[in-house]
Amino acid sequence: MEKNIKILLIEDNPGDAYLIGEQLEEFANFSYKLVNVETLNEAINLLKEQTFDVLLLDLGLPDSDGINTFLRIYKKNPLIPIIILTGLNDENIGSYAVKKGAQDFLVKGQIEGRLLQSTIQYSIERKKAEDRIYKLANVVESSNDAIITESLYGIITSWNKGAEKIFGYTYKEMLGKNISIISPPHVHEETKKLSNKIMNGETIRHYETSGLTKEGMIIDISVTLSPVFDISGKLTAISFIARNITESKRISVKNRESEGIYRIIAEQTGQIFYEYDIDNDKIYWVNNIEKIIGYTQNELQCKGMEFWIDNVHPEERKEILNKKMKYCDQDLQPVGNNDNFCMEYRLRRKDGVYIHIEENGFFSQTEDDHMKILGAMKDVTKKKES
Repeated sequence: MEKNIKILLIEDNPGDAYLIGEQLEEFANFSYKLVNVETLNEAINLLKEQTFDVLLLDLGLPDSDGINTFLRIYKKNPLIPIIILTGLNDENIGSYAVKKGAQDFLVKGQIEGRLLQSTIQYSIERKKAEDRIYKLANVVESSNDAIITESLYGIITSWNKGAEKIFGYTYKEMLGKNISIISPPHVHEETKKLSNKIMNGETIRHYETSGLTKEGMIIDISVTLSPVFDISGKLTAISFIARNITESKRISVKNRESEGIYRIIAEQTGQIFYEYDIDNDKIYWVNNIEKIIGYTQNELQCKGMEFWIDNVHPEERKEILNKKMKYCDQDLQPVGNNDNFCMEYRLRRKDGVYIHIEENGFFSQTEDDHMKILGAMKDVTKKKES
């Protein structure tokens, strides 16, 4: 332990308090600060003002006695490790206090310096480990993902609330059952192959497959499977984390269908459609822009407004820039949702040739105040020439 350990000794017997101080001074292999109070109320009030790393608590105090002494201070300070100091006749109370949350107990008259030193150190470390486990358990329980542990034989040994929400089964219904219950028949063979990979120590991340709910509904899930090893490195279980991606896949399919429709319209009308993300200065092209200006989608992937303006003909650049800035300046008023604009200008292709562009679009502001411009461009060079 590197830091200065703050110890609060709650002991009303001056002799016992002196002995604790002497033993710490002689045997403690860590730096510490020892504070002694004689009543429980003093300790409770002091803990409101100061933090301590460990409490040494005598159960027999002027203002409290027995197990209630521990329960009162533990209720108000559950995160601080507490070591009980008991008399020879109170060992059973000490054991009971440990069951209720104390880290350990020492019997007065039998406290040896090295034992006191190691008990303090181990109590602090055990409490830290308990807190980490507690926090991890809270994360698991509060997660919207299904977090499941199964044995090497496919038997479910843990099942969180996220799993209940996704698959519809309660913890009691699934504990001790085979994991195959939540797999549709057509993926059973696939599941076996994945399990075999885990047995060989592999980790499988974000694998998309199907799940089966209690109501018999097949859902799309993304799963991460990981081997679980014990302290000796022996494989003991499989961690199964699943996320319901049914809705996101449906939206993705819908978006692809919409994009296909836009592409057909663009091909028939000779237009290209875009979405300009003002906040991030990124332009997303719906269809193949290469036919009109020569640049591929990949070449334009990280390009923003500056690149586009630089390719406008020098004679028209200032005018077009001013018009564009009107819709990109979030502080400029009035700029309302669905403000339309129309402009014509000459644009330099990748090969250096200028073409005439007709651009129509409108400014849009989403519910979360995200700014963007939706628009369409068309090559009207032949029309201009004629």
